[in-house]
Order: sequence, then C-alpha cells, then structure tokens
Amino acid sequence: MRNKGHLGSGADADVAIYDIGEDTKAEESEKRLSSCEYLLKGGEVVVYKGVLNSDSGRVRKKRFYFEVGEKVLGKAKERHREVIERICNRRSFRAEHLRVDEWFIDVSEGI
Repeated sequence: MRNKGHLGSGADADVAIYDIGEDTKAEESEKRLSSCEYLLKGGEVVVYKGVLNSDSGRVRKKRFYFEVGEKVLGKAKERHREVIERICNRRSFRAEHLRVDEWFIDVSEGI
C-alpha cells in the first residue's frame, strides 16, 4: 500500500487537474469544474488541455448520447451550484488546500 494515498513519484493515483485560481469568480469556477484541464489515469494522460487524448489506451472508442429535459437539467445545475457553494464557503476550505507541494512533483518525468 506504499503506492496509495499520496501524489509522490511512483504513486498509483488518478489525478484530475482543474484550471481554477484564487481570483476565479464563482460563476467561472462552476464552468471550469464541469470538465478538467488534465486527467491522468494509471500513468497515462487521458485529457490534455481539456481535450480527450484519443491515443491513450484508456480511452474507449464509444459514444453516448443523452437527452435531458430542461426541468431535469435545471435541477441538476442548481444542485451542482449548491455543492460548489457549500464546498467553497466552508471555513476549513482554502484555495491553498488545492496546491501540490513541489516535493511531490518529479519534474524529470513531466507530462
């Protein structure tokens, strides 16, 4: 279990990275949280700069189509907004909690 529970070199982790800064407004944060900027799964880059990396072995060649009524979509958006608001308004939550210390990043490997 030494490879679990941390983001250090050799860790077995899936990581989603979102483009959100300390000065990002609430409306923009909600938009940016709808899709990640980067996604690493099992050591492979699955999403790069917001685009699905089709060369990744993790990407399946399937398409899904969903039809959602306006009422259902509106309720889902409202629930999503409430969750974001609850998370971001907690006293124990701070933007610095989202930062990864340089010690955990092995810059020799890169993305």
